[in-house]
Amino acid sequence: MTTASAARTCHACGGPLRYVEAEGGYWCSKCLVVREGPNASDLPALAPRRDGQRSRRDNRSRPTPSATAQASPAPSDIVTEPVDGAALLDEVAGFIRRYVLLTAEQVAALALWVTHTHAFPAAETTAYVHIKSAERQSGKTKTLETLEPIVARPWFTSRASVAALVRKMEELPSLLLDEMDRNFEREKEYAAALLQILNDGYRKGKKATLCVSTGKGQQVVEFPVFCPKAFTGLGSLPDTIEDRSVAIVMKRRGPGETVSRFRFREVRELAQPIRERLSAWANAQLTELGAARPDLPDELSDRQQDCWEPLLAIADLAGGEWPRRARRAAISLSLRDEDQSLKVRLLDNIRTVFVEHGDPERLMTATLLSDLNTREEWSWGEVDHGKPLTSHRLAAMVKPFGIGPGLKREGDVVSRGYARHDFADAWSRHLLPRPTPQESVTAVTSVTEGQSELNLKGVDVTDVTDFQGIPPEEENRKKEKAEWTC
Repeated sequence: MTTASAARTCHACGGPLRYVEAEGGYWCSKCLVVREGPNASDLPALAPRRDGQRSRRDNRSRPTPSATAQASPAPSDIVTEPVDGAALLDEVAGFIRRYVLLTAEQVAALALWVTHTHAFPAAETTAYVHIKSAERQSGKTKTLETLEPIVARPWFTSRASVAALVRKMEELPSLLLDEMDRNFEREKEYAAALLQILNDGYRKGKKATLCVSTGKGQQVVEFPVFCPKAFTGLGSLPDTIEDRSVAIVMKRRGPGETVSRFRFREVRELAQPIRERLSAWANAQLTELGAARPDLPDELSDRQQDCWEPLLAIADLAGGEWPRRARRAAISLSLRDEDQSLKVRLLDNIRTVFVEHGDPERLMTATLLSDLNTREEWSWGEVDHGKPLTSHRLAAMVKPFGIGPGLKREGDVVSRGYARHDFADAWSRHLLPRPTPQESVTAVTSVTEGQSELNLKGVDVTDVTDFQGIPPEEENRKKEKAEWTC
């Protein structure tokens, strides 16, 4: 951050200087003379009034600049103090954690996103922050209020028309939209327009096309909608928005869990120096952030990688523990069960049924349906308006993946079922690899035995996850499929 030394005070009154981000310089709060601007005595006089009287400014006595002020250095000579990026992110994380109860991964993601709002000109994409909970009074709005004083150009709102949204986004604000779920419960036209804005607004150059009224009638106008966005709501939002979002799932505080009380006056005083340092650090790193190409976790989908790229670039540039913390947060917060559609969840459950039966070459439809419908945690027993999954519904759900049931004749008995090799391609494309029990035991043993070695390399053993699985075994396709007839 560019700072003024203690000897550099206001050249007009001798008072201390304060950095004002909106004005881009150091100002004296008493006489509002910009630090890098002209001296007060050099300001042009007001034009004379028509009645011949002197203007109000001319009636005042102007202070004479001191010798120190007259000899003050040019802006280029102001000493700059380098900002430690890792320490700055730690400070932002500590500020957020002071008022909101969050996990370590959630705090890391929010700290990176706050910094991203200040470095936004260098970004090609942006990740939305979706703060949600199952019940009210879980701290969602307080989280937005905690972010407001430290993000760049905050705009906090809970209800705005589409016209107001698109016009405000032209100013590149950090949009903090409260109670997003209620906005989608409004009229269909509004919900459709809002969905278009959020679907397109995560990538640079995208625009929303709206019909607006002008003096000559209705006119089709395109508005840029690319800006940082964070919003709250109960439950889930449309899948296209969830794919572009970092989910911050909130819970009510439990017994013994405490946070500091949120008082706006105190929070603003604490947030101001943090926001100034964020702005100074981000502005100094725009070129490097724009050229950065961070390593992206393979576990993330293409769109998730696009959204996390600017956040991981900030973490890599900050250094310290933040590259590791950022990637851990990306995997933890983006690989969620709710990311799976109903059809993909069915694929995963069918794979589990095959594994539990010893990975046979095929399973009869009756056996598959019985296992799916009797597992309470899977909810297939009431998927169809309280009714269990049927053979027709099962066939319809797996058909888009190129999978269908077949008939098998064994003597005089003809039975319908599904071949395991028909699922192999869909499992490899839509599901994470599943390690075998023996491989899981081997992995745990290796981690335990190699704990000292990992610690020497600076790796936290608690961070070891089982996201890296073993590729599924290759299917034996040499067997003839002629015995299966559709």
